[in-house]
Amino acid sequence: SLYVSLEMCFLVLVIFVNLDIKMYHAPTNTPALARSPTITDLGQVQYIFSDKTGTLTRNEMKLRRMIVHGIVYAVPEEDPEANRPDVQNGMQTPGGKEVLGDEGLPNINELATKACHEKDEYAACILEALMLCNTVVVENKNGVIKYQAESPDEGALVDGALHAGYKLFARTEHVLVGETPALNGARRSWHILATNEFDNDRKRMSIFLRESFDDEHAPQRDGRPMLASQPSIKSTQSDKEGGASLRGKVLLLCKGADNTMLAAAAPTNLDGLDDMRDRLDEFARQGLRTLVFGVRIFEEDEFESWHSEYYAPALASLSDRDGMLKKA
Repeated sequence: SLYVSLEMCFLVLVIFVNLDIKMYHAPTNTPALARSPTITDLGQVQYIFSDKTGTLTRNEMKLRRMIVHGIVYAVPEEDPEANRPDVQNGMQTPGGKEVLGDEGLPNINELATKACHEKDEYAACILEALMLCNTVVVENKNGVIKYQAESPDEGALVDGALHAGYKLFARTEHVLVGETPALNGARRSWHILATNEFDNDRKRMSIFLRESFDDEHAPQRDGRPMLASQPSIKSTQSDKEGGASLRGKVLLLCKGADNTMLAAAAPTNLDGLDDMRDRLDEFARQGLRTLVFGVRIFEEDEFESWHSEYYAPALASLSDRDGMLKKA
């Protein structure tokens, strides 16, 4: 049929793009990689318009600062895998090139130490949000993990989490697997309950997760987790380590533009908001892009009510799916 013929033509065009030597980047040994068959307009491009964010330059984005409990933490510029922090034994690995006046600012490794050894649940949630609140695709090639992100922001946040020892290890449609300093560095898995991706109207992205126990939520061969009928309530002493005490609970992780996120903050959590706005303005004057994270624990019945009333109908809708997801 005509449809099959067009699809075959698109496939051949994708192969041509991938093999185009003029689109090969020799310094990083990176060839072109067409991720979509919708490439029929390539030959019609005559003009390219670029804004000041560096679309035609390196456009390299990295995590540089974090504010937690009103304290500003600096993130080293070096390769996070070259100098992984040893926070399991209460040790911090100094180093990293100092940028933007890092002198005097605590390192993000200190935040990881608080999360792991001082049982700072909020610090643990924020660091886990860096690792988990995204739609990043994890590629494992010959034991080397690479992240493919929809935007430079998401890639920078996941890479930034590596500096604190929080590593996104694998991702399927229904499960996220990560390594954290908690639980002696053991891998932990989270079941993806719902995802609402970023859009220009909401200006934020959110994901519902429940951390799972290996014996009850282990990923099966088809990639879907085997869920218990009720959330697990068992706990051990080691589960109290940074973030692990929330196992079995429904977590909402959200990130987005500061004006949108701060407007959605709970009225009981507005202490220090003016100071945070001042810090964000200071970051903006330094040329940094700013992003705000939010965390909320949902009760089981509260989540089920939201899921059945908003999210499930939106997924099943064939007409106004995007609009219904925005309302959700």
